Amino acid sequence: MFSNAVKSLFKRLYSPKYLVITNSMTGVVSVVIGDTIQQFLEYKFHKKWSQSSEQKEFQFNGRRNLNMSFAGIYFGIFGHFWYGFLDRRFPGSQRRAVLKKLAAEMAMGPPLVSGLFLIVSKLKAMSFENSWNDLKTNFVLICTQFVHQVEWLVYIPLQYLNFRYLPKQFRYLYVAIISLAYDAFLSYVIHKNDRLRRLKDAKEEEL
Repeated sequence: MFSNAVKSLFKRLYSPKYLVITNSMTGVVSVVIGDTIQQFLEYKFHKKWSQSSEQKEFQFNGRRNLNMSFAGIYFGIFGHFWYGFLDRRFPGSQRRAVLKKLAAEMAMGPPLVSGLFLIVSKLKAMSFENSWNDLKTNFVLICTQFVHQVEWLVYIPLQYLNFRYLPKQFRYLYVAIISLAYDAFLSYVIHKNDRLRRLKDAKEEEL
């Protein structure tokens, strides 16, 4: 009986009527988990490399996590309509259609991530000038050769399986699962300049 209820709920959540809500919440869960992982990693590495003898306990930044949850909504809604568009524009799961979808996916990556930076910067109440400067410096990091190699060697082959074999309604769920590590990386990049500014302010206070 319980299993039937779960199947019924799952079927409803991934029905056309509720799919946009389901994908939005999936985006939130994925990005929040990625940010939580990254916050813990930042604490562990700082504790390992810090020259200070005083080591504070791990403090979870709920405000930062909340800001990233809005980024998850952004990713989820965008992914819902984007994959729907790709399936309509390049119908079918044959090799030719899948390759066209992958090409479009690669082209959409930079503007999608740029929008994410501006959204999170706005939530942090940053000025447009600081937001734009952060975007420019971090964009270079995201577009490094290493990241491109990872994308080509890992993400694109996994997306090929997505477009080739998975039912349409599960496209974003699949992407959210395989992108957890990338979500953590984005969290690191987005908040990198915040950490540098805090360190700079702390040194100025000491002087």
